Amino acid sequence: MKGEKSSKLIIQKIIFVILFLFLPLFSLYGQTLQEWIIEGNKLFAEGKYEKAIGCYDKAIEIDSSSADAWRYKGDSLYFQRKYKEAVICYDKTIEIDDKYFFACLNKGLSLYYLTEYKEAVKCYDMAIELNPAYTKTWINKGIAFAHMKKYDDAIYCYNRVIEMDSSCKDAWNYKGLALFKQKKYEEAILCYDEALKIDPKNKELQYNKEKALKALTK
Repeated sequence: MKGEKSSKLIIQKIIFVILFLFLPLFSLYGQTLQEWIIEGNKLFAEGKYEKAIGCYDKAIEIDSSSADAWRYKGDSLYFQRKYKEAVICYDKTIEIDDKYFFACLNKGLSLYYLTEYKEAVKCYDMAIELNPAYTKTWINKGIAFAHMKKYDDAIYCYNRVIEMDSSCKDAWNYKGLALFKQKKYEEAILCYDEALKIDPKNKELQYNKEKALKALTK
């Protein structure tokens, strides 16, 4: 009987130690990692970015290897235009999970707004490798190339989008803008025409086409 009691006490002590060591991984301040992330996402959707960051920080306290918590914190910083801080969070996300598509994409966007276009393109390339069919990445990559005045590279990106989705107004418009910069006005007009077929009342497209027409007649 004494042996049984001592065995039970040993087992109880082991259980207590396990709970003491590992319970913080699943719960902090009465909430789990996933609950903090869910709460943060709700606040994020309401535009309450600072409060959302507070929730993601709680999640990170529970498990600093949570790629989602770092990514969502990065998104909250991005929407506050705190791009440098956002990049740090996306870097942490990618360090944890180098196949995290939206961390690569959103890091690229942050770097773009920091005017670090070459680095942005590298991030877009990472994102494209993970999901080549996501057209917005190609458009963003094209825009970054256009800012570097690499118009042929930009047009290549827009053409990839058009191959995947010929009804993408933005791809036609941005391709037109790149051709305009190369003084290929007739080709630019054709692109604006394609975009206007998709969105006939779009004032920006109408303006871009008129501008190209004027340049053509000079």
